[in-house]
This record gives sequence, structure tokens and C-alpha cells, in this order.
Amino acid sequence: MLDYILNTAQTFEREHGIAPDVIYINPLHYEQLTRYSPEIFTTGNTLQLGFRLVIVPANVLAHPMASLLVVPHDWQADDGVQQQAGSDVAGWR
Repeated sequence: MLDYILNTAQTFEREHGIAPDVIYINPLHYEQLTRYSPEIFTTGNTLQLGFRLVIVPANVLAHPMASLLVVPHDWQADDGVQQQAGSDVAGWR
């Protein structure tokens, strides 16, 4: 599951040119992470994924999904595409 989540983050970065700051997962994904990658959740852990995990209901999300919630001030679209705030930027509808 961790490999799939990391692949989701890398795909987002390749497609958008910026790393995601959040990955949405459902409770089943979270359960698998805690079972097969418990080191992520141990106290004092120095492993940093580079994004936050947000757990949403399983009926809303079948597969992990990457998103960018905070757009850095120095990052602007050079292709003339108007940037929209909110869920459209995140790809969440």
C-alpha cells in the first residue's frame, strides 16, 4: 500500500510539476498501512513522507488520490491557464 501511495504522489508531481501536499486515503488503506508499514506511525519516527494523509470515507474514495491544497506563492502557471481556488485545483469534485 505504501508503494502505491508513493507512486500516486510521484505521478501527481510528474503531471503537475509540483509535489502534492496531501494524499487522500480511505479507512481500508489506512488499516493496510498500519498493518504492513507500522514504522510510519511510530512515536519519534524520523521518516517523512513529504505529504499529509487525509482519511475520507470509503464510499467517497476507492483509490488513493494526490492533491495540492497550498499553492506556493512563487509558483504560477506560465501556460496562460487561469488557476482556480478550492476543489478544482485539488482535482477533488
